[in-house]
Amino acid sequence: MLPILHQSFWRDEAFSFFVAEKSLKDIFLFVIKDAQGPLYYYVLHFWMILFGNSEAMIRSLSIVSHMALGILVFFFIRYLTKNTFVSIFAATATLFNPMLLSYSFEARPYSLLAFLTTFALYLFVTKRFFLSSIILSLGILTHNFALFSFFGVFLYWIATKRKNTLQKDFFMLFTLPSITTFFWGIFALQQFHKVTQSFWINAPTTGIFLQTFEKFFGGTVGYDGKEFLLTIVFILTGFVIASWIVPKKTDAVREAPLFLFVALTPIIIAYLISSLWVPNFHERYIIASIPLLILFSTVSLYQLWQQAEKKLSYVIISLVVLHLVFSIQAAEKIVRTSTKAPINYAVSEILKRATAEDIIIPKDYLNFVETKYYVRRSGSAIPVYAVSSTGEIPWYANALVIDPAEIIKELPKDKRVWHVTSDGGFELVK
Repeated sequence: MLPILHQSFWRDEAFSFFVAEKSLKDIFLFVIKDAQGPLYYYVLHFWMILFGNSEAMIRSLSIVSHMALGILVFFFIRYLTKNTFVSIFAATATLFNPMLLSYSFEARPYSLLAFLTTFALYLFVTKRFFLSSIILSLGILTHNFALFSFFGVFLYWIATKRKNTLQKDFFMLFTLPSITTFFWGIFALQQFHKVTQSFWINAPTTGIFLQTFEKFFGGTVGYDGKEFLLTIVFILTGFVIASWIVPKKTDAVREAPLFLFVALTPIIIAYLISSLWVPNFHERYIIASIPLLILFSTVSLYQLWQQAEKKLSYVIISLVVLHLVFSIQAAEKIVRTSTKAPINYAVSEILKRATAEDIIIPKDYLNFVETKYYVRRSGSAIPVYAVSSTGEIPWYANALVIDPAEIIKELPKDKRVWHVTSDGGFELVK
């Protein structure tokens, strides 16, 4: 049993459940008031019908997306390099990437977004433009940051195929995503307007680029050997840069600039928006850039390895192997570590002690949604309330799935109240 798979939901994962359990019509009506697209919730809706609504089953959708991403990277690199061993290395680096792996165990759309973005570029490179356009459109309907990736593909096409921009392939690739952008963009603009009014992310500085790079390849969880893993990553990055100084380019790197361009576009746009307008830069929103950077690095190192002297080629192979070894060790630590507060434990302990007349109120309304999820899962009829002195909950605290009747302004004086604390503890308020 993997602790990370069965650890308690945090509020956004519980939000995924409460949205996905609704009807298809209501899912859309709810999501347009949030800050992302509806596709993940539609898929999760049917996923829960088939496999149930436990933490493990709900999270398994992201795990399947992550495994599909690893398989896709294998075939992508084999198509580019015709080398099975290099493809295995790239797929392994993807599957055990600490950041990608961590989010593959969350009931959120990020793993699905990473797969769809990478799949769209695979179809682009293999010249199946209409299929690529479909996947790009699905990505846009999964998360708003996919709009930035689509914009990156468009700019890359314009920059590299200026003489062919009016040909059939151009329209096959960009017509459907453009229609999707226009359709969903109406709601995305409304969502962004809501973000400009209030959001929880702080404005970034230029230091965010280095921090993001370290999180992309080192993850957000602490573990032994993390510093050494990042050191290897930085050394390999130096070799990646050096590979582009080599004058002779192989066929494998012909499309490599596409990966880098589409990977960096969402990062740069998110930084500019966050610096000049409203902060919305968070690593998990741009997680789809990670597999693209792995693709770019793999073909770049493959080119350098092919043309390097024997001693240098041994150094490159040794560093790549060390990177995989430390990534696998990091992955072992990640899947065995619970990072979420044990709200499930707190709720179960309260329900053992509470009477039918008691009520449950999370000490912080940010924990209301997951508390409600676990009370619901238990089958208990004990009511759960959120306390807000204003009688309102901020939209980014998952207010969409909180009924106004579940919000109270102060603790009732005629009831025994059980508090769920943010660290997963509980207490009785006399």
